[in-house]
Order: sequence, then structure tokens, then C-alpha cells
Amino acid sequence: HGVEGTREHFAKMHELSGGTFNHDVQETFLADDNWGMVVHNMRGEREGKKLAMFGFGLFQFRDGMLGAHWESVEDQNAWDDFWS
Repeated sequence: HGVEGTREHFAKMHELSGGTFNHDVQETFLADDNWGMVVHNMRGEREGKKLAMFGFGLFQFRDGMLGAHWESVEDQNAWDDFWS
């Protein structure tokens, strides 16, 4: 939902984790005019739960702008549990 939607999404994650959620980009694996893929390490704490895992972001570009984004996390069940 655009740049503003992305900012709102990350702000909500930051809020829900009491400011502890962070993600550090590890490496760029692929980047050209149409696609980009990055690996990032995510960490945070929330309601006594700890998050520490890698995620993989896949980005599709159209006309020089971000057209779509998909995210895959290392452990979907642990990710869902952390945010539930």
C-alpha cells in the first residue's frame, strides 16, 4: 500500500514490540531492473517472547518503482506466535 503503508506497517511492529523489533540487512543476493532479493536478520521481544530469525524479502520493480513485495521468514510458526 505504498511507501506510507510500509512506514505504518513497520511503525506498528515497532510499537507492538515495545521498540525492540529491528531488522538488519545481511546481504543482497539479486538486483536488476526487475527484481531484488535481500536477506535480513530480525530480532525483537514482545510479551516475554523473543524473536531471532532470518527473513527473505523479494521485491519486484515496475517502471523504476517498487511494484510488489513478498516476505518469507525462517520459521513461520515462530513468527506467527511472536505477533499473536
